[in-house]
Amino acid sequence: MSSVAHHRWESVADVLGRVVRGLDIEKQLRSRSVEPAWRRAVGEKMALGTRPSRLKGGVLLVETRSAAWMTEASLLREGIRAAVNRELGGDFVRELRFRLGAGFPPIGSGAGTRLSVSEDEVQREVERLSASSAAGARLVARARALQRKKAARAGKPR
Repeated sequence: MSSVAHHRWESVADVLGRVVRGLDIEKQLRSRSVEPAWRRAVGEKMALGTRPSRLKGGVLLVETRSAAWMTEASLLREGIRAAVNRELGGDFVRELRFRLGAGFPPIGSGAGTRLSVSEDEVQREVERLSASSAAGARLVARARALQRKKAARAGKPR
């Protein structure tokens, strides 16, 4: 008795679909699109001191230029996460984690970059990033209270 192998024929589309899913190309493309989405979400000023490093399992690892940048980005965490997800077109980032990074270019080395930022520019950026979260709204309220307190000490009404 001879043994006959039975082959199940599959379409090229089915085979390619399995291969593409196995390579997880969609996730790799999404991961590569994080950097431009990051810059659009956080704005040029925040992008001077932060950069996305890796997106894995919904956790976006972000490198910062200094501890000060890390603190600022951490305070704005939820607003930044929401803005990045809007730019990516879905709920891909569940969590942001920050760490000090290395190899940042000197500030002012790129065209159009500058070191000095007015208090009004900082306030507008904080309000923009924090508008989508309750924690961000509390942060803005606290910042305004501190500004009023600072102005009162200096004898300048705000």
